[in-house]
Amino acid sequence: MVDAGYEANGAALAEDLRGEGLDPAKLRAIVLTHGHADHVGGALYFREHFRTPILVGAGDEALLAAGTAIDPLCPTSDRARDRLESDRAARFTPFTADRVIDRAVPLEEVAAIPGTIAPLPGHTAGSLVVTIPGAVFIGDLLRGALVGSSAELHFYMCDLEDNRRDVREVLERIAPAATTFFTGHFGPVNRDAVAERFPTP
Repeated sequence: MVDAGYEANGAALAEDLRGEGLDPAKLRAIVLTHGHADHVGGALYFREHFRTPILVGAGDEALLAAGTAIDPLCPTSDRARDRLESDRAARFTPFTADRVIDRAVPLEEVAAIPGTIAPLPGHTAGSLVVTIPGAVFIGDLLRGALVGSSAELHFYMCDLEDNRRDVREVLERIAPAATTFFTGHFGPVNRDAVAERFPTP
């Protein structure tokens, strides 16, 4: 599983999996794309109830240990500024990961699925992307549109030029064959929309 939502949503997420015919006890691992509360909080529920190992990127261990966003959140829009206070206030029970990813790792090592887990620091110091055939899970590298299917800047990004380079890195090197980009918020987004929003300089 990629990401686990807020802590309060852990049990509901397990029920959603069951509703799709998936036994949460059979999850091989949870890969956290980054250490913010809305992506990691529910992971502890799965480890406590199903012994699911948790993987996080090197650089985000301090976020998990703090149980909150201790890194800078730089709003990229008025909508982001409006939600900044509530996002900064989001908390989860602190925990440590079972494995820290500091290099590209074959997904087969942890989940018996073809693909790769790759570090891509940017949104946070330990951000990860997960590729599978035809698709890539990119966390908060960018987001989908509130309406429609375009690719947009994430709500929080401190270095916009670095973000643009990271998106191109995914398009050109990490996931050159991916046609679908699964974002942490809204989406999914197709490859053409990402390339259009983040063109080569």
